[in-house]
Amino acid sequence: MKNRVLKTCLTALALSVAGLANAQTAVMTPDQMLTYSVISGGAVNIAAQPDYVTAPNVGGHIAGQAAVVIGAFTTVNDIYAGAAVTTGASSRVKQIYAGAAAGVGANAYAQDVDAGAAVVVGAGGAVGDIIAGAAITLGAGATYYSTPIDAVVTEGAGSMVVSPENGGYTDDGVIVIAADMNVAIDTINAKFDANPVDVNEAISLTNTWDTTLGTGVGGSTWRFSAINLKANTTLTILGNATVITSEAMTIGAGANIELEGDATVTWILGGSLNLGAGSSFSGETYVNGSVNGATSDVKCGNLYATGAVSINTIGNRCALPEPAICPMWTAEELQNVQGEVSTLPVAGEPGLLSLSTSEISYRVGFVDGVEVASVWRPWTGGAFDGQWTEMERMEYSDWFSGIYNMCRSTLTDEIVNRSR
Repeated sequence: MKNRVLKTCLTALALSVAGLANAQTAVMTPDQMLTYSVISGGAVNIAAQPDYVTAPNVGGHIAGQAAVVIGAFTTVNDIYAGAAVTTGASSRVKQIYAGAAAGVGANAYAQDVDAGAAVVVGAGGAVGDIIAGAAITLGAGATYYSTPIDAVVTEGAGSMVVSPENGGYTDDGVIVIAADMNVAIDTINAKFDANPVDVNEAISLTNTWDTTLGTGVGGSTWRFSAINLKANTTLTILGNATVITSEAMTIGAGANIELEGDATVTWILGGSLNLGAGSSFSGETYVNGSVNGATSDVKCGNLYATGAVSINTIGNRCALPEPAICPMWTAEELQNVQGEVSTLPVAGEPGLLSLSTSEISYRVGFVDGVEVASVWRPWTGGAFDGQWTEMERMEYSDWFSGIYNMCRSTLTDEIVNRSR
């Protein structure tokens, strides 16, 4: 049996040290967040699948403050639930941490099960070590590795203890107790606090035909009051886009969110995410509300919601974005950044612009967050006579503004973190 008590203590210690070091509530790092396909402030429900497949129906871990239910033939990694965990028949799960009861379906498989109440393993089910706050019931033909010496165990016909065969698997999920879950929800809420939308300025995005969003070069940030995509339409994301709304996002039946090439998108939604029947979605998504998509698929990405999450399948996380090149500010300047770009080229001025920049390690290998660099950005649009034309100025300004807007969201997070 893995020493899960030791892991829990080390996790709590690490979070406590981080909180003391920053004089603020601990938060999960971007890398830790991205190991979770779903983090929910409510219940999580993953739909049943028609048959077992070797590829996971959920690419990462799942964590919910309430109950977590996964349907038959579903394959996931670790599960944490503040309440009960229920896995469907013939499902495949790694670690299970349940604040209440845990039920493993018939012919289903799980690694270790740690539950605050009773544990029931269905007929033909196979689990690892079992820790339960109440009775343990094993169905006919069920197998397990071990239970505590003082556990009350009811064994069905043909159930038995078997030798561990988990290949030394160690879970890498960081949410194993209620305090960890609270940190995760705080991290989600911090994303909303750092990315507000002025509802007096934002407009709604409603499409009646296929459309695109993003610049395709560098990054871009888009702000809307609400997003509504009509049925059977496609919204294509170009480049590295951040989309922020003050209200809900709804996509109709059969609609699709597509990422072109290596494009990435982060959704920061001020309301619920509503996915129509048979629709598909992509992106790293923060939802201030619930996710409603029991018959919809997330092709790649993550769902981080303050409310309940219901989804059919969710794939691996999307491709990581290229590191962003951003204007460099000192710690003092970060506190007072105004958000206006004053270094854009002007028609009639020299066409070689020196930019002091910082390259932000965005999600990839994120440690301290900023690596200082200095670059020259010459005009690359063809023959150049030494000065900006109005068209060249506009094209260059678009490029720089795209980079700036992408970075501003990241730098806003930095401002918030440094000011706490």
